[in-house]
Amino acid sequence: VQTCALPIFYVAFHGVIRDPANRYYGPDDSDQNIWFGWRFSQSMRDWEIFPSRFDDMIVPVGLNLLTIDGYLPLWVMGVVNLAVEPVLAYNLVFFAIGVANFAAVAALARTVTANRWIATVAGFLAATAPGIVTRQAGHIQLYCIFVVALLMREALLTIQNERAVQPGRLTVLCVVAFLCSTYFLIAG
Repeated sequence: VQTCALPIFYVAFHGVIRDPANRYYGPDDSDQNIWFGWRFSQSMRDWEIFPSRFDDMIVPVGLNLLTIDGYLPLWVMGVVNLAVEPVLAYNLVFFAIGVANFAAVAALARTVTANRWIATVAGFLAATAPGIVTRQAGHIQLYCIFVVALLMREALLTIQNERAVQPGRLTVLCVVAFLCSTYFLIAG
């Protein structure tokens, strides 16, 4: 994973490398995600570690955060935003998701082939292609394909090894899928 981190970083961020604290990719959803990351961090600074509602949005009813798509990436962005500026937090989370995508898809590929080159190429493509599309759409939640790869790997391991389904592991993966994006829970 370490040897592929630099190419992943370059492909995903070649346009923001010179100024990652002020430049980012994506249209309107990126602005919204950066704002949500900042807003999560503000709640965390007030010791609300897992905020469930922003009363200052959609006044007077507020916004129930449990109904938004992609709580986990926004929450992680909030944690990172505690230490760095909002745009840099967005870029760092974007990069971390790319590394997670690479590792998960490479592990999935190693489940079906012993060829490490194929697994590395599959991981690299999974880390970069969705990131390029996400930069156009700006919906960072849809970049979290690692969770679908992990669900698929779990299914393949269960089938190949003729073992019983492991409910604990499957539950954790489904919860993470839901927290990354409801689309992935449905796809998984």
